[in-house]
Amino acid sequence: MAPVERITPVRSETRDGLEQVSELMRDALQMVLLVLRGWVDREQSEGIASLREENRAMKVQLGGRRLRLVVQNAPHEVNDNDRHYAGV
Repeated sequence: MAPVERITPVRSETRDGLEQVSELMRDALQMVLLVLRGWVDREQSEGIASLREENRAMKVQLGGRRLRLVVQNAPHEVNDNDRHYAGV
């Protein structure tokens, strides 16, 4: 009995080309997302650092006193529901 030959599927060049394009697009999208993520992380870190510095400066100015927020020139009257937002 003769050995059986394996039949390999024939792939069209168009399909291979589309797969290559698909891989390139996926790789490009991943690169764009990585760059965007790095930029957002950097912006967030800078914002947090800025807020920390601002808080530190305010604590120095207040000299240990607590900050009390007061609504001034409010367009409406402050009622009981708004008091916890205004620090009153």
